[in-house]
Amino acid sequence: MIYRNQVFKFERERFRHLLTVGDTAWVISLDDPKAWPVGVAWAEIRELEGLPLSADVTLHDGEATAAMLRVRDVALVKLGSLDAESTELFDPVKRSQWVTRRAQAVGCSKVSLWKYLRQWWVGGQTPAGLLPVFARCKTNQGKVTRGRGRPRRFGIPIYQVNDEDIQRFHEVVRTVYTRDGRIQIPDTYAALIDQYYQYADGNGELFSRPAGERPSIKQFRTFLKNAFTREELLRLRKGDKEFEREHRQKLGTVMEDCLGVGHYFEADATIADVYLVAANDIRKIIGKPTLYFIIDRYSRLIVGWYIGLENPSWACAKQAILSIVQDKAMLCASLGVEYDPEDWPAHQVFPKQILADLGEWMTLASMRISDDLEVTVANVPGQRPDWKPIAESAGFKLFRKRLEGGIPGYDPPENAKRRQGKHYDKDACLTLQEFSRIVLEYVIAHNRKPMKRYQRNFKEVGDNVMPTPIALWNHNIVDRAGQLTRYSEERVRHALLQRDTATFTDEGIQFKKLHYSCPEAVAGGWFVNARVSRFKVDVAYETRLVDTILVQHPHRSTELIECRLLPRCQRYAGKSFAEVAAIKLIDEAMTPAIEHERLDVSIRSKRKTEHIVDAAKRRLKEQGRGVKRHARRADTKPARARELTRERQATVLLSPAVPQDAPKAPVLQLRPIAIAAPDDAAPMTALQKAALEARQRILKG
Repeated sequence: MIYRNQVFKFERERFRHLLTVGDTAWVISLDDPKAWPVGVAWAEIRELEGLPLSADVTLHDGEATAAMLRVRDVALVKLGSLDAESTELFDPVKRSQWVTRRAQAVGCSKVSLWKYLRQWWVGGQTPAGLLPVFARCKTNQGKVTRGRGRPRRFGIPIYQVNDEDIQRFHEVVRTVYTRDGRIQIPDTYAALIDQYYQYADGNGELFSRPAGERPSIKQFRTFLKNAFTREELLRLRKGDKEFEREHRQKLGTVMEDCLGVGHYFEADATIADVYLVAANDIRKIIGKPTLYFIIDRYSRLIVGWYIGLENPSWACAKQAILSIVQDKAMLCASLGVEYDPEDWPAHQVFPKQILADLGEWMTLASMRISDDLEVTVANVPGQRPDWKPIAESAGFKLFRKRLEGGIPGYDPPENAKRRQGKHYDKDACLTLQEFSRIVLEYVIAHNRKPMKRYQRNFKEVGDNVMPTPIALWNHNIVDRAGQLTRYSEERVRHALLQRDTATFTDEGIQFKKLHYSCPEAVAGGWFVNARVSRFKVDVAYETRLVDTILVQHPHRSTELIECRLLPRCQRYAGKSFAEVAAIKLIDEAMTPAIEHERLDVSIRSKRKTEHIVDAAKRRLKEQGRGVKRHARRADTKPARARELTRERQATVLLSPAVPQDAPKAPVLQLRPIAIAAPDDAAPMTALQKAALEARQRILKG
């Protein structure tokens, strides 16, 4: 049923029912801006369903301002008292006559009366229908001013912005304003004037056009306000990531899709703002450590952590994961912290999902977590800490409060931006072991401390659960235990190791250009077999240390054998595989230079000895005439004996040095010995003569 002033649809067009008289219903189209009331048969629309009242977009929604009320009152005065029950104005002829008489009576134009009259019917025949909607009064075809406004002082004309100016505005916004978030509107406006509104004088020098011949900065600001929303400008200037992080609306919470404890573990790393010193020499500062936390989203319980000198990487993440299953009693004892089993309710419990950054977790090694431990690793987008706010706030921000409480060597991040900032590193006195104890004490205190603004559900409120991470975990784990899994430390350790293949050779187990061995391989003769035919095996290893690897047994695939570096590779002990690879890369980079130097030395040496060889060949050619080649070896033994005697006579042993306080011994007198060459011997060579002369000089003192 259609009621008076109700909006309905007929053949995809919206109409408003104005009045029904007898069998005629007067309606007006809302979609046609030039439509006027028309009469239709009431029987045709009587059974139609009207649109909901909320769908009536012609009615004003919200509180009317004083300016809107003034415009409405002017329209009511010009229209006068309209009889809503009269059908006189529905007739086009009578309506035209009424508009003419009324315009003369009130002293206004007929155009205004036509506009107000149609607005009266379209708006529901109520005074509220005559309220203007200023939000719809935007730029028309790119014109910002359109000749409106009071003339400026000093007779300066108002510049009329046109379509070409709007295009220039868009261009300078795209090329200048949105390219750098530091550029402000006055700078962009100056670039606009410099690029498009310049003129050249007789000398060709450029000057800006005077006011009235160029857009004003106010017109440019109006363009920005009407052409772009605040969100669009922020996204263009700052980027989507910064907008989502710093400027987006915050209507939800991260707890909306969290089903309970163990559903999400948030993992994140940061550099602790405190300087540490070396354990063996506290005078030496070793820099700031890396802090890694794994926190349950629902209960805020810190389940894993790492504190050390490794840079934020997968190595830190592995140690933090391993801390979930490590023996807490042994860990507390090693750091001198009192152990209470109730402080570790999540021991060896793994979640459904781990939320972590793209950096250290975006690696194939993290796939072992999903494959072996049935944990889904979700990588959040970069520069979006709001996707893991529990680790950011409950972890790092609260821990920073602990550091601010008087930890020596604490260096706040703000100090780096200060002029002549203080040197807090001079107060550093904590070792890594001592700082690790502080971190562990903070973890225990955090898990015990009640939270002020934690929103407990009805069941937790009814059961009077204290809002501490430990209490929340213990209360909710009753419902979640059947969906979570526990793993032993040994299994987690194996899952965190890297996997690769090594080759059995006769020189050892070759892996990443290093060689390993183990007693089982020696006893089993595997290296002897590899001398005939090499074979490959699967290995598991820790990337941070090359000392040992785990090799899969060649005949029993479920058994892993620990292998250690061979003595030939001991110089690499204590280093990581990355460091070894870098060392070998540097070493291999010298190979071309070494080969070049070897070749160069060989060529120089050959060049220096060529004259000796040539002289010997000439001497043989001159002195060997008439001697057959096979007869030269007939007297080899006597000739060798004579040469041996000559060598012994040319070599003289000098007495060893004697200390000054030792008793004097008879001095060995070395006298030159004349060496007479046999008649049948070959004359002395130049080298033999030089050796003999050197010997004689030594004997003369």
